[in-house]
Amino acid sequence: MMPLARFAWNDYLLLAMEMRNMRSAPLREAVLRTVVGRAYYATFNQVIGWIRSDGFCPTGRSGDHAAIQEFLRTSGRRDTAELLRELRMMRNQCDYKDEVRDPESLAVMAIALAVEACGKWEPAGEMGEK
Repeated sequence: MMPLARFAWNDYLLLAMEMRNMRSAPLREAVLRTVVGRAYYATFNQVIGWIRSDGFCPTGRSGDHAAIQEFLRTSGRRDTAELLRELRMMRNQCDYKDEVRDPESLAVMAIALAVEACGKWEPAGEMGEK
């Protein structure tokens, strides 16, 4: 049996960037809503990977979304917690609301927030913000 390969969560962010440029008119809003979700989950899962060595233990349940933000706040990473909170609010809006105002702008903002959040960490896996 082959060992499982670790997924590169940043690939979700790269996919979001690619999808953002798709111009399929009939599915445009669905694509943009998906962009927001991929940007959030790229950030969410990368942050989990980074804070595990700081003692964070995800449960795999929905409560992890808020627990990560709280862990970040109490460990001095309030700015990352806030970026993750904003991304989650945007993702929830895109996933659960029938009407979303300006999905194009939400997609652009989600990508920018994800890039900012992920850029606050050392790429070599060092814990602590730049």
